[in-house]
Amino acid sequence: MAGTIDKITAIGYQRKMAHILTGEMEYECPIHGFASLGECTEKYGCDIDRDEFEVMASPIDVYDPAPSLMVPDELHLLEESVGSFDGHYETGVDTLQELVDAGQTKIIAPTATITAYEDQVYHLFLRPAERFPAPGPYLRENFYAQEQAESQRYYIGLIPHGKTHINSIIDILFYFHREVQDLMTTAMESPEDLLTGVALEGTDTSAPLNADSIDEVLQTLTLYSTSLTYLLSKKDGDRLDQSIVSQLNAYLRRDDRPPLASERMTGGTPFEKVQDILDLLDNPWQEDEDRGILQSLVDDDVLPPETQDAIMDLRDTLEASLDDATDVESDEFRVALRQADEDVREGLAWLLASRLNTITATSMISHGVDVERFNMMVFFGMPRQTAEYIQSSSRAGRSHPGLVFNVFHPIRERDLSHYHFFEKYHQFLDRLVEPVSVNRWAKNSVQRTHPGLFMSLLLNHYMYRDGSGKLFFGDSAEDFLAEVDDQELEDLITRMYGGDEVPEEFGHDAEELTNLSISQIQLDDQQWTSNRLPRGAMRSLRDVDEQLPIRSEYKYRDLLETLENQS
Repeated sequence: MAGTIDKITAIGYQRKMAHILTGEMEYECPIHGFASLGECTEKYGCDIDRDEFEVMASPIDVYDPAPSLMVPDELHLLEESVGSFDGHYETGVDTLQELVDAGQTKIIAPTATITAYEDQVYHLFLRPAERFPAPGPYLRENFYAQEQAESQRYYIGLIPHGKTHINSIIDILFYFHREVQDLMTTAMESPEDLLTGVALEGTDTSAPLNADSIDEVLQTLTLYSTSLTYLLSKKDGDRLDQSIVSQLNAYLRRDDRPPLASERMTGGTPFEKVQDILDLLDNPWQEDEDRGILQSLVDDDVLPPETQDAIMDLRDTLEASLDDATDVESDEFRVALRQADEDVREGLAWLLASRLNTITATSMISHGVDVERFNMMVFFGMPRQTAEYIQSSSRAGRSHPGLVFNVFHPIRERDLSHYHFFEKYHQFLDRLVEPVSVNRWAKNSVQRTHPGLFMSLLLNHYMYRDGSGKLFFGDSAEDFLAEVDDQELEDLITRMYGGDEVPEEFGHDAEELTNLSISQIQLDDQQWTSNRLPRGAMRSLRDVDEQLPIRSEYKYRDLLETLENQS
């Protein structure tokens, strides 16, 4: 199974979590799978009549029901309030498993931050931790891995002098993309000179390229045609996006070059759009997209309109020569390139360089974004934490050597310090990672997680004991609590929070909240048990604010009903 860590809060509002975590299953529905309490999990959609379910379903004997292994990826993200809340639910799940001898789930947690990992694991799981792989006797080497001599990523630190911070970043992007465009054009106009290194005279190297054909060179250039600018805030992104459109593209148009095609990726970008951007970066050879790029270049007077079809034909030959599944050889593209008109060759160079070629993004790209074309990255100042810097800079150069520019802010003291100690900082980068900030005993955290743990006892433990009834109904829970010893509930809640590890003040708060919840359920008359609690169970680990009810005003109600009837 795969899911987000937020799903752990479902133990506080979904009784079927006991199926997964503690094996509270009695039957197997022939249509919908495991079931309990004499009814199908899809009782409102199951074709089997409720009265006949126990006859039609197959009884089962559960063996070793607890999940054997949990892998919470990117463990360092479980920090601060999210980490505190998750820690309470993790030990709550452990207690539910212990109560029915379901076994204990083992945990393997990949993380980018191993500094003080024992402390973080304690606050999340109340378990001892083992680091793997353990450090070896030699620096940067252990039994499983060793550092290679090849550089995978080059870091360059810059600080502006005589110009603003944002203008310095615009200049870097301009010179980089101009150079990519020039190399693309050179590859089209003088492929042999580029392959032999003659076209590179005057640069740091004029040696022959390590490539057998010009289409291989073009493929490599496309991997470096997209720049990624890492933003520290959305406000910086607004300024930079505006400068790209109004300033950077003006520089390119002044030299009769195509403008950049930019996109923005932040936490507020819709998931569908993010997916479309990543798909386009992973597979840039999309015919409709390329035709649209050519049309925009014609509209910008960069290309003559009559060359579009010839450019697409040459582009198709290049794509086929790069595809191992076709019979088109590199020589065929070389011949087609030599026979093409100058405008067509230049047009193909502009096309390849004008695909989605600049991304501005916030920390949302730091995790789980593995794009082969992210090989040039610019930092809009120094990130606040070393772990964030490591994670985000590792987006560049994952498959091919990457180039990372860190443009420090000239008036921020912290940025100036990082600039002056740039080499030493990167030399000891892994040792300077800050420990994860998490405290499961935070004073007010118990108030937020208690309703979920209290409801999890009712829904995912007591409800599966004989004679308990359907405890999600308030009246059933009221009758049940009248029969249960309050001290038993207090002890179980304390056990879910950590048992003997719970500090005195924290435990006292948990006991008070337990007694208050019992009283509210017995005094209130609402239909659902969860609605009788002083505060609702968390729906996610980020559910920290009071819910705001949204209702239509009376004067709009008729309008909404009319629209609904029309649909």
